[in-house]
Amino acid sequence: MRSFDAEREEARLLSGGVGLRDSRLVVAGILSPEVHAALTPYVRVVPLRPQDAQAAFESVDVDIVCVSASVAAPGSLWAHVGDPAVSDRTRVLNWVIESAEARGVPTVLIADAPAPPGLAALDFDHVHHGDTGVPLHCFNPVAAEPERAPEPVYVPSPASAGVVAERLVERLAEDGMRRVPG
Repeated sequence: MRSFDAEREEARLLSGGVGLRDSRLVVAGILSPEVHAALTPYVRVVPLRPQDAQAAFESVDVDIVCVSASVAAPGSLWAHVGDPAVSDRTRVLNWVIESAEARGVPTVLIADAPAPPGLAALDFDHVHHGDTGVPLHCFNPVAAEPERAPEPVYVPSPASAGVVAERLVERLAEDGMRRVPG
């Protein structure tokens, strides 16, 4: 693809680059749906698909290229990337990594699943072993309305507090502790 072709509206529509600019990092992503959902609130993800990765990558100025190993699972567009039997997808991904290196854009492999040998052999700048964790927006949504009062919740014990304390003291006495009067 020639660089002036990226200026055409059709090429920009392929990349998802049309829209409002924001101050977030721009990530060219070859990501599984789970990793994509985890990153989307924090960065602007430009998904790269095997059929249009070159056009999308050349038409968008990205800050980082991120690839998740779980994208190689069956059922995704990048299924079996890195497998010697599916060399076309591996070749496209290698082109993306080499283009990013030529631009000075860092590349990261998130090894959230066992990576096929061809994927692990690609020249990533950094390999993160582990998943993306629990995204903060799923764990504790900041913008959500409070559903309960801010006071702490106490779960009452079925027995009175004196009974529980007496059992604890008796147990400690059995273990050789002595009770201090008072």
